[in-house]
Amino acid sequence: MVKYGNKIQGSNHKKEHRVPANALTGTVISDKMDKTVVVAVENRVRHPKYGKTVVRTKKYKAHDEENACQAGDIVRIYETRPLSRTKCWVVASIIDKQQSRDKSQSRDKSQSRVQKNASESGEGSLMQSDIKALLPENVHVGQPFPLEVHVIPVTGYDAPPEKSNPKKIKIGAHIYVSRHDFDLDQNLKTIEISTDNQQNTITFNLTPKKTGSKSIEIDFFQDSRYLGCTKLFTKALKE
Repeated sequence: MVKYGNKIQGSNHKKEHRVPANALTGTVISDKMDKTVVVAVENRVRHPKYGKTVVRTKKYKAHDEENACQAGDIVRIYETRPLSRTKCWVVASIIDKQQSRDKSQSRDKSQSRVQKNASESGEGSLMQSDIKALLPENVHVGQPFPLEVHVIPVTGYDAPPEKSNPKKIKIGAHIYVSRHDFDLDQNLKTIEISTDNQQNTITFNLTPKKTGSKSIEIDFFQDSRYLGCTKLFTKALKE
């Protein structure tokens, strides 16, 4: 038994399992080998010449005794004695198991709950696929033209027949164009649609200023919920 300071080496006291200070956290990128996974660890360092922060990724082979890790898991590994020619790390714990799939499942459950509540209460929940924006392929400089946004409300949901007052939904469209390309009457317009209507239209009036290919971006909202964005293209010709 050897004594170093206040610690006793070689005693029969049970040692606690602790993760060493040189532990690393990374993502499993391969689990095809038996009891071995490949872990990618990212490290942000400052470039010695340019001074910018760069991301460097290093791969480690780590021992997974129970084959519990799968690709996509976030794990903590620590260094140990050489276990093979290329493996000297061991998986200490799994921090987050299949994070991307869990988020996707949670998002699907959330959407299903929204759809269920909408069908029970008569409220509609729109998707970006329920909104269609129509733009002419060619327009003429100096001549105003309409940009129509058609809203087909509540796809797949119908208000219960016993409800005499259908639920109204507020839909907004925000258009983004260059002031050098177009004159625009208004960049944000909203309408109220009801679950008993089949289609509603938001119309923007635009006037091209010069010739050439033009792009228009539109953001869609339902009440305070962002639905998505679409980008349209047209070509402005001379009169």
